[in-house]
Amino acid sequence: MNLDVLVLGAGPAGSVLAHRLAGKGFQVAVVESQSFPRYTIGETLTPGVESLLKRAQVLSSSVSLDFPRTTGNLSAWGSSDLHYSAYSQESTVCGFQVERAVFDSILMASAQQAGASLLQPCRPMEVHPEPAGWRVKIRFQSGASGSIKAKFLCDATGRSRFLARRLRLGVRSNDRLVGLTAYWKQDADVVSADGCNTLVESIPEGWFYTAGLAENRRVTGFMADRDLLPAHLHSCAKRVYSDALARTQHSRERLQRAAWDGMVRIFAANPTLVECVAGSSWLLVGDAASTVDPISSQGIQKAITSALAASVVVQTILTRPNQTGPAIEFYQDREETTYRLHVDSLAKLYSRETRWIDQPFWKRRASHADSAARETGDSSQRQAASSSLNDGTRFRVSRNTRLLLRPVLEDDRIELQEVAVTAKESRGMRYCGQVCVPTLLSLMEDGPNVLMLHDRYEKQAGTVAISRLREVAARLVDVGILSVV
Repeated sequence: MNLDVLVLGAGPAGSVLAHRLAGKGFQVAVVESQSFPRYTIGETLTPGVESLLKRAQVLSSSVSLDFPRTTGNLSAWGSSDLHYSAYSQESTVCGFQVERAVFDSILMASAQQAGASLLQPCRPMEVHPEPAGWRVKIRFQSGASGSIKAKFLCDATGRSRFLARRLRLGVRSNDRLVGLTAYWKQDADVVSADGCNTLVESIPEGWFYTAGLAENRRVTGFMADRDLLPAHLHSCAKRVYSDALARTQHSRERLQRAAWDGMVRIFAANPTLVECVAGSSWLLVGDAASTVDPISSQGIQKAITSALAASVVVQTILTRPNQTGPAIEFYQDREETTYRLHVDSLAKLYSRETRWIDQPFWKRRASHADSAARETGDSSQRQAASSSLNDGTRFRVSRNTRLLLRPVLEDDRIELQEVAVTAKESRGMRYCGQVCVPTLLSLMEDGPNVLMLHDRYEKQAGTVAISRLREVAARLVDVGILSVV
């Protein structure tokens, strides 16, 4: 079999990547070690996932996901009181609690409809680089084997990182978090007041979560650091999980009149980043490139956005080889920045729980609390400054802002373009909304106000609503690209 692209792994990242590339006319196949439907950890979809899939044309605009909907999250974090945070004030924005076996099957079916082939259950056994790409030896569960030649190889095998391990790529790890999950079945007449919203509850040894699923099922999980748990965890997982559950208050209440089969699944949950995520004929995508802490509920959304970026990088390299360097730089920088921002956000979140600051799990996470607090204070000051802006406020380009050529996403390709770079915006910003930032900065020599900027920008670049320009100016002040005269 000769292909343009071979994708290893048929999770959300692999399926969305295959869908996008096949839809562009590339010959694509996906190798998946298990037969669909297959069990996978991670049921929560944030509100943006459905619209993201529709914009990517993975889902039809007329199709809605048929899973239990969520409207927000509940938490007992920093106190024993339970708080509810809605996705929107009107509760019109919804997320989902999905059956991953069903959800992943939907995404893979969409990729096949776009023209991608699926080989399952089938494992990659060996990979060999060749002048024209890669030769991959595969083996089916039946024992049959074969060889595939592909110009480009994409690793979407999650934390197992088949290709990354064979390339001996280094991995950066933030902590040692692991999860112990279990599933419960509630009586048919039990109606939860929380619906299917996720509940997160901190305890001295870590944190616990639970959420309702379809058919009166409930997923639960205990999150803790691996080295703080027994060395022989697999043999005593049931006891460790039960002890953690007994120390919760709100989670235990939601498991009344529920039955548990006694099975506990253990999985790695720490944020990680592979040091090098792309080369001239290969790329890591989704969890194979970087992973997130489950407390963020961003795992699936991150996998999909990673796949969308990866599809543009692969397309650029295959159709415009002279842009291979910028494409690799763009993708590497994107993954590194995403990881850094995620780790920073975790420091802020974990620092809110101070009841067990002397416990090892929480003491470790308090080490970043001071820097997180300083950053939050700086951000609050910037937001306060931007909230006082009006149409008469005059702006100038900040002293430390630089315009540099950086690889950016332009339609379906990666190109070198001017971006505005500051200490707070190290990746560089080319567009803020629909406004081209370098163009806007070129109009600011005499310190104009919003009305003057609006008039100049429309003459230079085209129509933009003045309300949008106000928002852009405030955002650029927040990140330090602009300052107030």
